[in-house]
Amino acid sequence: MKVLITGGAGFKGVVLAEKLQSIGHQVAVVDTFRWGVQPIVHLANRVEFVRGDVRHGELMRKLVADKDLVINLAGIVGYPLCERYPKEAHEVNVDSVYTILSGMSKKQMFIHASTGSVYGKLEETCTETSSTNPLAVYGRTNLESEAPVLDFGGVVLRFATAFGVSPCMRFDLLPNFFIWRALNDGFIVLYEADARRTLIDVKDMARAYLFSADRYQQMKGEIWNVGDESLNVTKREVAKKACDLVGAKLFVESVGQDKDARDYEVSYQKIRGIGFQCKHGLEEGLQQILVVARLVEPDNAWRIG
Repeated sequence: MKVLITGGAGFKGVVLAEKLQSIGHQVAVVDTFRWGVQPIVHLANRVEFVRGDVRHGELMRKLVADKDLVINLAGIVGYPLCERYPKEAHEVNVDSVYTILSGMSKKQMFIHASTGSVYGKLEETCTETSSTNPLAVYGRTNLESEAPVLDFGGVVLRFATAFGVSPCMRFDLLPNFFIWRALNDGFIVLYEADARRTLIDVKDMARAYLFSADRYQQMKGEIWNVGDESLNVTKREVAKKACDLVGAKLFVESVGQDKDARDYEVSYQKIRGIGFQCKHGLEEGLQQILVVARLVEPDNAWRIG
């Protein structure tokens, strides 16, 4: 199968590209390489890489023309970047989806990465039919991006918060950040400690894309929460596990606010009902993150929140 991954040189994309190539697919990646090329050099002779921007219609029409499957990971990710660059966030997170789909036919498959941040602050356990209440640019643009995908008949995956280890490493993701702070500071200062989050290891995210491609006819035209109820946790629970693992101290203070106002619990019954379940737990992921964090200089070039 010929597969195009947009944003495929990022945290999720590198893991996914390597997995797809290893099982025999012909993989191409388009990316701006905003975070450099070092994370993808080990794939240079196995995956086609194109330096380009998903906002460029002529380029995208050319790239999607012969593909069986397009997996759209391109995006301005996280509320800090989206709040800092709201115009770019809308162009990349929303407008580019229309641009990509305009060059595709219904015979092709399109899988789109969205986020549980579209739920915002909800007291109920969120299902795919729950109301949405995104309060920041990141959540709002992701919610807006889902409409053209559903109109096209593609698959929308609303992912839990990513964590774990990738060749394009990030330490601004909640569990990764807690390990980083616990290791390098010896303590974590935590705000909104009892806000509920839902997590997923990047390896399970890659598995979810493969699962969706295999079951595309069953999943198309619908929204699917992707994660696991065992990873519905509070920030306090994650921070405590990180501190215990490193031997650091945890302090809970009123020193900040999540502008995305994420405080929600998610049901993954729908996708579990057709056979997908996460394989990687929080403790396993934290231990793997710690191994990498111990090797990284404190002033490294990777993203640290």
